[in-house]
Amino acid sequence: SDGSYRFSGLVDGQYALYTTPTFDSEPYATLVARGKAAAAQRWGYASVYYPDARDPSGAAVIPVSNGSEVQANFMLTHEPFQTVSVAVDVPQPAAARAPVSYSAELADGAGNELPYHAQYDPSSHTIQAALPDGTYSIVVTSLPVMQRLQTQGGILVGEADFTVAGQPIANLRVPLAPVATSPVQVNVIRSGAATAATGNTQAVVMLSPAGSSTGVSMGGTVMGQFASSATDGPLQSNYMAPGRYWAHTFVAGRGLCESSFTAGGASLGREPLIIGLTGQTAPMELDLRDDCAKLALSLPDNLMELGSGEEKFYTVFVVPDFDFTWDISPIVLRPSSGGSYTLDNLTPGSYHVYIFTGNANLEYHNPAALAALPNPGQAVTLSPGATASLVLEAPAQ
Repeated sequence: SDGSYRFSGLVDGQYALYTTPTFDSEPYATLVARGKAAAAQRWGYASVYYPDARDPSGAAVIPVSNGSEVQANFMLTHEPFQTVSVAVDVPQPAAARAPVSYSAELADGAGNELPYHAQYDPSSHTIQAALPDGTYSIVVTSLPVMQRLQTQGGILVGEADFTVAGQPIANLRVPLAPVATSPVQVNVIRSGAATAATGNTQAVVMLSPAGSSTGVSMGGTVMGQFASSATDGPLQSNYMAPGRYWAHTFVAGRGLCESSFTAGGASLGREPLIIGLTGQTAPMELDLRDDCAKLALSLPDNLMELGSGEEKFYTVFVVPDFDFTWDISPIVLRPSSGGSYTLDNLTPGSYHVYIFTGNANLEYHNPAALAALPNPGQAVTLSPGATASLVLEAPAQ
């Protein structure tokens, strides 16, 4: 009640902190009648990114490690929010089959998503938002009924930049255009000596927001499905809002693993994918290979002893030394369950294996975080089509 917040139990890492917009009294999504914007001015507190920025690009990174405690205070300003009304221009012949709804996302000048809400008003066929003074970008997307997930047909998108400066905006128009997404070309590199892939083999590409210049996503880490299809050949992609995204690949079925994933020749394991306004990207290629390796992990004898009290367990991460876009799942080893585990469908190459006592999270895509660990990890090299064994070392205390 005194405005104090405490975030406890955070794992070591870098964080960004921000407040969400708050109005004095009216519900956040209340629509304003046509011509009443000036009379319906609202007051509240704008979103602030620590320490005192209005957009994610100005957010300071807060490092937390080794049981440290950090104090981060905000100074919020009570100020007016202006009503912004956006009309959409639908091209012909799409106007004859106009969608019944629209969605919109607001961003700052650098394209970082902001937590302000925009709502479609079916009575006036406009999109409304209540915003404090500042410079913004709005991306409007049509949502045809029964087509929003199943197909790209009929989906339209448009964008406009604008500035709020002490008064409502009632004449903003956004022209919409059809989306034209780019496919993902999947190539399977056959070694000739490997066992054929088994099961229903499919490649799935998911995307998550790459975040702001701080490296932290202000909109969360929720992933959306970008493309899915059986291999080989092109994967038709779904429309995603323009922005920067990290790619996450999943290959279902045994016998295939990722070799590389690029967009315009740049590795998507190192650089985010850039999606344009209508959904287009640089040419994407996902290369898979059929000479995958295996790695058998086991706890050393001195960690296999079962003592009294609660049983100790260990969390293990197997991290490639090369670019990759698949998600690494932690492996939990317990003496009572044998203390061993074998990973398959691994891309041949060099890896480092990290072990921790108890639960652990690891920023495996962050070289600085890996370098700061007290245990540098065990190096292991996996040969094509072979199975390697590794006895884990006791974790640093």
